Amino acid sequence: MYFLALTASLESDNLYNSRGFLNTICFYSKIEAFSKGKCSIANGKAMNAKRKLSSLEEVSRKAVGGKMDTIYLGGEMEIGALEIGSQKNDGTKDLKDGYFKLPIVIKDMMKTLIDKHPAMKKKVNIVGYNVQGNQISYMNMDYPKGYAARIRRLQQLPYPTSAEDYASRMPALLHIAYNGFKTMSNTLNAVESDKSLSSAILPSGKPLVLPNSL
Repeated sequence: MYFLALTASLESDNLYNSRGFLNTICFYSKIEAFSKGKCSIANGKAMNAKRKLSSLEEVSRKAVGGKMDTIYLGGEMEIGALEIGSQKNDGTKDLKDGYFKLPIVIKDMMKTLIDKHPAMKKKVNIVGYNVQGNQISYMNMDYPKGYAARIRRLQQLPYPTSAEDYASRMPALLHIAYNGFKTMSNTLNAVESDKSLSSAILPSGKPLVLPNSL
């Protein structure tokens, strides 16, 4: 059995050669995994929220959203992200990507989602995966009470490095892959079942009358 030398591998190797199960689990479903450094639209909108035209000051350049190694989409909605680093011993990058960059991006994804579907605030979750070297961590953001966001983060799990530890390590990794996929699927189903938008357009009990043509 072949195992990739993760401690000396590139980010693309980590994703396509060893972490592919985090994306392939979405095959033949409503969720699409877009890789190769896709920028988050939700994060870009948040970064440009204060950008405006002015006759007195120079307009700031439009900022690009945070670039993730994978962004998970359900239709046009961003419902998850994955960030990969190549070296576990780079504590600064681990801290920046796993504890600052990724949480900010999934927070902006959540805001965009609940702005469009406020009635689903307690039912939606945003998923985040952080890969650093030989370790994978999983995080989840939700609004359990409807007024304060919560991010839960599992402890880092090691990826198999040999045939001897494959059987002991791989089940936990497959479990978080399935859990993340199931969480994103539930979020997508909740949003698709949101009837508040249609009821706002067509109030119940009131027929829609079209005007006479000219």
